[in-house]
Amino acid sequence: MRDRLIGRMPSPADLVATVCRRSEFGALQWLMVLGVALLVGGCGTKSRVAADPEIAAAVQLRQHSFSELDTLYKSLGNAIRKGEPLQDNPAVQSAVAQLASYAADLPQWFASGTGPESGADTDAKAEIWLEHADFDRKAEALRVESGRLLQIHAQGSAAAFGEQLEAVGVACKSCHKKYRVDDGV
Repeated sequence: MRDRLIGRMPSPADLVATVCRRSEFGALQWLMVLGVALLVGGCGTKSRVAADPEIAAAVQLRQHSFSELDTLYKSLGNAIRKGEPLQDNPAVQSAVAQLASYAADLPQWFASGTGPESGADTDAKAEIWLEHADFDRKAEALRVESGRLLQIHAQGSAAAFGEQLEAVGVACKSCHKKYRVDDGV
């Protein structure tokens, strides 16, 4: 058997078959080999198929973009809480423009085949692709609210800006509730 298996990792089926053919193994040894075979086979672990490199890259880009979107949103909220000036503030101006840009690009982050069925490690639910029209409406609502934030920033009203930032947050959360795996966010 050793010569037959040299050069390749035996599959769990090979191990079990070998044990069954070899009658000199006692019951305890058979159970130990079966346990190893199940462990090697991934029994009891979260099954994940390795994603295609292109799909993995698309999912990674999506996750990075959402992380950036979250950072921008939080930085604007922090600027409001700290009472920082919103006008003539390059950091705020840049964050508002980037947030609106990310919101406009969001539908492109969900290409066909980049969902959980791909095997990629993603918090995106399959419902995004199954209910794409609804998802697109929610993404459009985020784009519209982010565009309004950009307009309100240009007008200079801090109170209106704060209210509109909240509207952006509501648009984000409306999508999370239905289309993102619940992770406490």
